[in-house]
Order: sequence, then C-alpha cells, then structure tokens
Amino acid sequence: MTSWFELRADYRKVAAFSYDVGGTSYNEAKESVYDLLEKTHLDLYRDRVMQIVEVWRVQTRNEKGEPSFTLNGLKEKVVHEEWPTVPDLIPRVTIEVEPR
Repeated sequence: MTSWFELRADYRKVAAFSYDVGGTSYNEAKESVYDLLEKTHLDLYRDRVMQIVEVWRVQTRNEKGEPSFTLNGLKEKVVHEEWPTVPDLIPRVTIEVEPR
C-alpha cells in the first residue's frame, strides 16, 4: 500500500481507503471516503473537525543526501476539511405564561 485517503475526526485517523495500480482505483477510494464522511459527520462525529487527508509513501534521503532504497517517508495533503456547526447566533427566547 503506497497511497491512501484517511478520514480524520479531531485530527485522529478513524478510517483509511487505499488505492493502487492493481486494486482499488483512486476515484473509488476517494468516493468511499467522501461517502463515509457524509454518513457520519452529522451523527457519530457531529461536534468534531473532520478532515479527508491524502497520504502517500515517498523516497527519503540519508544523512549524506543520497536517496534511500525504500519508500520509508510519508507525505500528506488535506484535501477537505469541515468544522462543527456553529450554534445559532440569535438567542432563543423563552416566553413564560402566567396562569389565570
């Protein structure tokens, strides 16, 4: 697995959908993570910051600046972010009715 999408709630990974050449396509993985966000952001993760992050493995360099032989580093990019719903700014009015 060299590339995937993560769904994060309050900056913690709650789900991951991988994609690669031989398996799930990029579009299928992206659609799956957006579907899960749509199903959970108003209920299970209602009061949390929600992010969709694309993550992929990259080749790093050693202390001499030479490329390593493995994909042992990670890069990530936030592709979507949603903040919790802001409460109504208009205060709610309570009307008290006196008994007659």
